[in-house]
Amino acid sequence: MKNGYELTGYPFVPPTPFRPKDYEKIDDLEATWPPQKNPSYIRSSDQTDQLTSVDPYLYLRQRETIREDLNRLPKPTDQKKAIYIMHSPPFGTRLDFIQGRKSAGSRSIKAFIEENQPLLTLHGHIHESPELSGTYFDRMGETLSINPGQFTSAGRNGLELHAVTFEIEDIEGTLKHTRFHDRF
Repeated sequence: MKNGYELTGYPFVPPTPFRPKDYEKIDDLEATWPPQKNPSYIRSSDQTDQLTSVDPYLYLRQRETIREDLNRLPKPTDQKKAIYIMHSPPFGTRLDFIQGRKSAGSRSIKAFIEENQPLLTLHGHIHESPELSGTYFDRMGETLSINPGQFTSAGRNGLELHAVTFEIEDIEGTLKHTRFHDRF
């Protein structure tokens, strides 16, 4: 890509303390994860759409880890023009705070960003983090990482959609957090 940017997406997050979902994977083989509800149920992928009882610990251990997945992602031509769109924010940053100001992001995603130093990473998943940390972006070396956050209800103001806008050629100079309001 001569003057272009390369975008790569990654949908998985570390296990949550709820029932496992198809977008959850263990971060890496040494990672701790919260207690799981047992039994748990996974929706079938066939036309019947039935729930199947599973042991959440076995289910999650049978899947590849986030670390293994990240190692197999396509390598961009130029990391300085690489943009990663990753569901989970990196662990231990201002983008992954949950209630109690505890970090709940991915250690593997953080290591991946630190090792590869892409231009930009875009995240979500932890809706309350910008509100708790006071910011929607963080920097790891040369990489700018963003989590706009999301609260679905703005009380009397209706619904809010949180978004971040920027010009790709001047991200930091044009970076803006926006809240769109809709009344129903």
